[in-house]
Amino acid sequence: MRIAFKQPSQQMPLFCESIGYQWQQPPIKRPKGYYVFHWLQTEAGTGIVTVNDHSITLGPNQGILIRAGVAHNYQSSSLIRPGKLPF
Repeated sequence: MRIAFKQPSQQMPLFCESIGYQWQQPPIKRPKGYYVFHWLQTEAGTGIVTVNDHSITLGPNQGILIRAGVAHNYQSSSLIRPGKLPF
């Protein structure tokens, strides 16, 4: 399930654009990055995040902050609950 919020009408130093958790997550490819900073967080299992052609594995309860406009991909690599990536 994804919960999306409206963008603030004025520029804020930090805001929440959306929150998602435990849904059927297909692999995501963002060759031009995302328009805002992007925090990815695991709850259980593992996920592979590739940023600028450098791949890392996030284990349970780990996260990564990706700068706006930076190319990245992510997908589940866990055998626990296959196909679900609780980012």
